[in-house]
Amino acid sequence: MVESIQYRKVSSSFQSTLRQDVNKIKSSEKVVAFADKTRNLYEMEKDQYEKLLRENITKCYKKTEDSPVKEIAQELS
Repeated sequence: MVESIQYRKVSSSFQSTLRQDVNKIKSSEKVVAFADKTRNLYEMEKDQYEKLLRENITKCYKKTEDSPVKEIAQELS
């Protein structure tokens, strides 16, 4: 009885669309990145992504004199 079971290939439109999207992402040379607070994905060039990432990381940095940096370096040495 178990040997007589036959399976058939079932494919929905969702699976087809998903397969096409996955193939498109895999073949793309661009970076796929998430937005800040949404589930949206954006496709952009690698250079543009790195620039955006660097700007977002360093936007809270403040300039300082060299003396605090040297003091911290001496403490770590």
